[in-house]
Amino acid sequence: MTKFLNFMARTPVILTLFIASAIIAYGFSYFRDALGGIFLDMIYTGKAAQAQLAEMTQAQKQAHIHATLMLDILFPLALGGYMMGIAARLTKNMRTWAVLPAMVAIITDLCENTVQVLALSGTMDVLFLKTFLTPVKYAAFYTAALLALVLLARAAFKWIRARRKGT
Repeated sequence: MTKFLNFMARTPVILTLFIASAIIAYGFSYFRDALGGIFLDMIYTGKAAQAQLAEMTQAQKQAHIHATLMLDILFPLALGGYMMGIAARLTKNMRTWAVLPAMVAIITDLCENTVQVLALSGTMDVLFLKTFLTPVKYAAFYTAALLALVLLARAAFKWIRARRKGT
């Protein structure tokens, strides 16, 4: 785990993941119209997701599957990895705990994507799992994002203070 976190904490890795997150996030806009305007990822409950799925045309379902497989598999890895890298880089004693929210976010988002592709393809309807997965995913992402912002603010404050002492 230490080697992995050391790798994730490297500046080129963090910057690459940040840029990848931005590019992937922009890519979602190309699918929005083809989906009828809403991604199942934005729906918190299985019941509401089933209702949305019932209203979708076959073309919209196919577009959603493509968006999920092309973008929404990479997005949690990029964004979660970025936040994980910041946490690994800017924490010392609590490093393993600090990366945990990002890891949970990545895992739950990938599970949610699997549930959605199974439902969209007509293979298996397990959308009821979204009622658990989606809120956990968002809670973990928001926690990881807040932690990353706090750590970045603290690092910036230390850097500014050190520069002032040096002049």
